[in-house]
Amino acid sequence: MKKQLLIIGITMMLIAVSLGGCLESNMQEEGIVVLGNGMSHGDSPQNGIIDKGDIVYYGEISNKSDIITWVQGITIDYEKYGDYGDVILFNAMNDSSMQIIHRAMCWMEYHEEYGTYSVKDYGIVNVSNITITEFGLDKYMSNNSGFITRGDKNPICAQASGVCSEPVKLEWVIGKIVKLQDK
Repeated sequence: MKKQLLIIGITMMLIAVSLGGCLESNMQEEGIVVLGNGMSHGDSPQNGIIDKGDIVYYGEISNKSDIITWVQGITIDYEKYGDYGDVILFNAMNDSSMQIIHRAMCWMEYHEEYGTYSVKDYGIVNVSNITITEFGLDKYMSNNSGFITRGDKNPICAQASGVCSEPVKLEWVIGKIVKLQDK
């Protein structure tokens, strides 16, 4: 009887693992063609780097901890597509006609009740504006929390250049790039 229960238990576990694998493999991955050079690392295409004409596949995210920022990536030695941290696809300023692929550099928190900002990865807590020189932010202020982003080819972040003037809210993120098909 114990042997039969053991066999039934193992069989049930194998079925559960198989179903779990099926469910995971049915997760949607969408692919898009990269139309710009903002993520390029030079003038000629490079394998493993996101270039114009490449196809990237993205998976959905559910919270900000699903994305490893550039600053966090440096800390844990996590690289994707030629630099530290994850690359995301998002609607700039929540405008679906302006989809952008950028690296998530850090998360900026806006404390509306106090009118202050924090970027914990930089040890910036409850200040009246944000200055992060390496991203081109100088006394930066916004109306929301979100990701500070940058194309790998660009010396300054999207929020400093006007490409996406506000930090990228989580609900603007379409997904995280999970696979690259070089052209």
